[in-house]
Amino acid sequence: MRQYFCSLIFLLALSAAVNAQSSWHNHRLGSLSKSNDELAKLIGSWTGESLCAGDRPACHDEKVIYRIARSPNAADTVLITMDKIVDGKPETMGGLEFKYDPQQGTLVNEFTRRTTHGRWEFTVKGDTIAGVLLLLPEKTVVRRVQVKRMREVANVSAVDVVRQGRTVLVLPASPEGLLGCLDFTARRRGKYF
Repeated sequence: MRQYFCSLIFLLALSAAVNAQSSWHNHRLGSLSKSNDELAKLIGSWTGESLCAGDRPACHDEKVIYRIARSPNAADTVLITMDKIVDGKPETMGGLEFKYDPQQGTLVNEFTRRTTHGRWEFTVKGDTIAGVLLLLPEKTVVRRVQVKRMREVANVSAVDVVRQGRTVLVLPASPEGLLGCLDFTARRRGKYF
């Protein structure tokens, strides 16, 4: 009888522990799910300006395109590939991983390249991302960035259209890919490519 009673107490204690862990696990999954939902809102292409701050002769104001994708390395991290527009075409400057804080609505990346130690700090508000590039350790602002979400059309990013340097009407995509684009540039008016 005593062995039965001890087994019953053990099972009740085990059941309570499993329920407590399950409750914590469900709470954690709920917060991760919310975080992933917030992170999904960032995925896509963003365009705007990256302007020089302060007196830096080597710095130039730039029109930019930022392409944001999920990072394979961490659930709360995105990869931002940064392009600047040169002669109407994107030129990739590089890609960095940013940690996303959904409660604060911030994206942060700290990096060291050769002798430069810097920190990107962005704030996300709806369809706008704004922020600065700071030089560390003195926290000098060297760039101010503001980008807005680009509209995605027919599974073809506006980045693809900009890369081609054309003004186009993108026709709907099929499962096999893009059906076509109607070119509206002056020299190829109304031609398919």
